[in-house]
Amino acid sequence: MIFIKILSNFIYFGMKTCLMKNTIKIQGRYLIFRDQAFSLKQILEKKFKISRENEIYLDFSKVIFISRSFADELLNILSEFTLNKKYIRIIGQTPAVKIFLNIVKRTKEKIQKETLIKI
Repeated sequence: MIFIKILSNFIYFGMKTCLMKNTIKIQGRYLIFRDQAFSLKQILEKKFKISRENEIYLDFSKVIFISRSFADELLNILSEFTLNKKYIRIIGQTPAVKIFLNIVKRTKEKIQKETLIKI
């Protein structure tokens, strides 16, 4: 189960308060399983359905670890929503989580590039 808290009007960045609508605060510290990403996808779908906005923020400030499988599935979900003109922004991630997401993203791009059928 993924623990999240939907904040309708604001999120916290340390001592500063930043007003932001449509923010989902991820409460879990460890995001390991693809099932967690699938649960998050369902929540995002519901949030986009009830919201008139086309952008949602995921606050990862409490997340200290993500697995490769979670990161891979999260990136798939982000791509899927982007194709439908719905945008998801990840905010508040630790440097380690940000670096790891970028590593997984680059690996996915490299694999896609290498597996393209060339005519």
